[in-house]
Amino acid sequence: MSWEEFYTYYLADITRNTVYQYGKLKLRAAYKKEGAVKKIVAKMPSQIVL
Repeated sequence: MSWEEFYTYYLADITRNTVYQYGKLKLRAAYKKEGAVKKIVAKMPSQIVL
């Protein structure tokens, strides 16, 4: 099992049946809310320009 497969399984498992349920094919609406986006952007390295 690769690290990608491991973390994909892990994220899917710990978020199952929550509003933050992880899936590789589609980003859930809970991650697209303004507050969530601001938190994600704040954690990104400064070299990444949006």
